[in-house]
Amino acid sequence: MRTALCLILGLAAAPLHPQAGVVGGTAPASPRELPGTVDTEFSQVKIVFQPPAPPYPPLAKIARIQGTVVVELLVGTDGIPVSARAIEGPVQLRATAEGYAMAWKFAPFLKDGAPQNFRFKLAMPFKLRDTALREGVLQLRLEAAETPLDGKRIAGMARGTLYSVGVAPVDLAKADPAKADSVGLDLRVTRLGEGDAYLCEARLRVSRLQDLMLASNTPGQPQQVWNRRAALVQRGAADLEEALAVLTREVCTVHYVNARPGEDLTLRYAAPADATRVVVQPRVLALPAAPAGKAGSAVKVRIHLDERGRPRRAQLITGPPELEEAALAYAMAVTCEPLKVDGAAKPGLLVIDVPFGGK
Repeated sequence: MRTALCLILGLAAAPLHPQAGVVGGTAPASPRELPGTVDTEFSQVKIVFQPPAPPYPPLAKIARIQGTVVVELLVGTDGIPVSARAIEGPVQLRATAEGYAMAWKFAPFLKDGAPQNFRFKLAMPFKLRDTALREGVLQLRLEAAETPLDGKRIAGMARGTLYSVGVAPVDLAKADPAKADSVGLDLRVTRLGEGDAYLCEARLRVSRLQDLMLASNTPGQPQQVWNRRAALVQRGAADLEEALAVLTREVCTVHYVNARPGEDLTLRYAAPADATRVVVQPRVLALPAAPAGKAGSAVKVRIHLDERGRPRRAQLITGPPELEEAALAYAMAVTCEPLKVDGAAKPGLLVIDVPFGGK
């Protein structure tokens, strides 16, 4: 069967131009059947509207995943897609391919002069247009006294994270100061009180290597220095390496994958839908020492719950920097009913706004 062959370019949207192609294998049944559906080929279909290429899926871009996704498209008598299902191709690319296919419009498919429901396949190759890695000189500093963290393992994690976002770590002596990035990564772990909770922070400073000594940007001039930060509280020293890996991945992804030139981004999450119900929550916090005007503020925090409904990690999303540490400590005191799936307790996620009262 001949199918549509569409090129999706990853780093910038581009018009797609179908070509004939061949996809082997037998297609599963369509996810939704319509009366009198006719199976046809792309060459027999008339396109009324072809949407521009969608953005490359961010996680697939980070992992440098490429490949062809085959989508089975079911179209109604009016030429509007009814359903789209990816039947072949990398899992990380399928949702984007399905959504893209649903945006097409076609002329009614006629048989004996009457419009018919029809079904055919689209083969969509996903290809990153620029797979070349940029160079970066990594300067890593780890402050983690009285923890079991291994500095060599943390350094290996940091280098691997840079590769995953398209940056090849190079030695200072081999780097071109005008082209290579200076990547300063400060990781800090601080024990909170006498318990088993640790505040973990990641600070990323990026500039061209030739601008390494710049402390800040010059007002009215193009941005030359970027600073990113992420923080969380982790319960238990055994998972501190994982916590630092999460933070390192986030600050590097924000800068090298999600950010646009000249833009400093705040890490944000969409609150997940979950069945967790808060049953114990600390009293409203008194506002800690902070600049004037912060009374009544709130900090949004993402909480990772264990099977018992107790926080194992609290991760900063947004809020005033002066209130972050207090908000994370507050979140670690929240207790929830266990999240159960088919009667079994499971880890869960919870997003809360940590309230701060006035003095």
